[in-house]
Amino acid sequence: EEVHGDGFVDEHTPELVIAVRQEHRGRGIGTSLLDAIHERARADGLVRMSLSVDPDNPARGLYLRHGYRDLEPGDGKGRMIADLRS
Repeated sequence: EEVHGDGFVDEHTPELVIAVRQEHRGRGIGTSLLDAIHERARADGLVRMSLSVDPDNPARGLYLRHGYRDLEPGDGKGRMIADLRS
């Protein structure tokens, strides 16, 4: 409980960590994963999720399309947060 990843925001916000192997990227797998994760999170009563992504990682665009926004731009952690109520 004392060790957190770069996407940690607080104890009430789950931190998402996913990856798609390079040879499987560009096929909609990341989108399907995020859709399923968000659906389950909402069903479980979660209201937001966080993650961390490098600024030059192409997955950043995927996260933006799924409603993630920079938590503290310029903090060097690349943290993003999504409000699951919308």
